[in-house]
Amino acid sequence: MTTRHFFDTEYDALRQHIITMATEVEQQFFRALDAHQNYDEQAAEGVVNGDQKIDRMEMEIDEHCVNLFAKLQPIATDLRFLTSVIKINNDFERLGDQAVSIARHTLYLAPRPRLHLDISPMASLAKEMVHRVIDALVNNNTYFAEEVLLLEERMDKFEIDFMSEILAVMKEDAKNIKRGVSFIFITRCLEKVGDLSTNIAEDIVFYMKAKDIRHTHPEAVSKIRPLGGFDK
Repeated sequence: MTTRHFFDTEYDALRQHIITMATEVEQQFFRALDAHQNYDEQAAEGVVNGDQKIDRMEMEIDEHCVNLFAKLQPIATDLRFLTSVIKINNDFERLGDQAVSIARHTLYLAPRPRLHLDISPMASLAKEMVHRVIDALVNNNTYFAEEVLLLEERMDKFEIDFMSEILAVMKEDAKNIKRGVSFIFITRCLEKVGDLSTNIAEDIVFYMKAKDIRHTHPEAVSKIRPLGGFDK
């Protein structure tokens, strides 16, 4: 087997591995949101217990990447892919951590009286961002990735607006404060999920187009030129 053929085989295996992890993280995140929506303690416990599986997958993917670096001298396109996978892998693991945090706060909130707060619009946007970035990964589609970037500003606005709602409820009655704090943490988790989805989208664009679009407004992405030495 030639070195090129070997890398192509390993590329396919590694790509499938990261897609499998991404799908597992998405399911974990969706389960966490459903558990919160329904105040389902059993489902929330399942999310918390499922985190070890994601942690193991992260370590396996990192090891896979390190082994490929050790065995090969990757050309520019291969190097872009490997460095991006390492970053994407870490971001998906962190996204899984946000799901666990939401589940833990659900376990606190579930046995207590409900506050009249509805996070579903923000949760729906977070789910959309996660789903779109995984579509971008599965299909090697930078258009899908760039769509995720356009949603980030909406997520930031949701966070600001919902934080105001939470603080208003907490000011109404001191008994609402502890539950309100849990909602603040959940809101921050959702905003973080949006940030992580954006990071992953940026890395997909990098390994597909050799463009570093970090800290770039979404409307200016098309003007970014490929990095020298990485556009081969």
